[in-house]
Amino acid sequence: MSDRDSSLQVEMLAEQWEKLLQSNKLNICTKKLAGATVVEVNILKIVQGNPDIILREISKLLSVPSSTLTSAVNRLEKRKLLKRIISERDLRSFGLALTDEGAYALEEYYKQKEIAINAMLEGFDDNEERGCFIKLFKKLVDHLTSL
Repeated sequence: MSDRDSSLQVEMLAEQWEKLLQSNKLNICTKKLAGATVVEVNILKIVQGNPDIILREISKLLSVPSSTLTSAVNRLEKRKLLKRIISERDLRSFGLALTDEGAYALEEYYKQKEIAINAMLEGFDDNEERGCFIKLFKKLVDHLTSL
C-alpha cells in the first residue's frame, strides 16, 4: 500500500471516528456514572464480580499503581458507589463492597451498554456481516491491547 493510500485510509477512518463520537449514539455513560473514569467503572465491575477481593488484587488486575487505585476508590466512595471494608479473608487488608447505589449504577451501565451494542449490530444487513464485523473488531482489540 502506498503512503498516499495509507494517508487516505487514516483520513477516512478519522472522519468516521469523529462522526461517531459527535453523534453520541454509543454513549453508555449513565447519570450515576457521569464523569467516572474507565478505571473507576472497572473497579466497580471487579468488586461486583469478586465480593471478597482486596485492594492489592484490584491494583494487579488493572495494572495500576496503588496511588491511582486509592484516588479512584476515594472518588467512588465520595460518590457513595462503594465502601471500604475489612477483608474477611485477610483482616490486615481493606476490601471493597458496592453500595446499593453502586449496584444500581452498574445495572444502568450494563443496560446502556447492551442498547449501544445492539445499535451497532443493527447497522449490518445480516448475521454474516455482523460476524465479520465482530471478527475484525476482535482482531483490532487484540492488536491494540498487545501494544
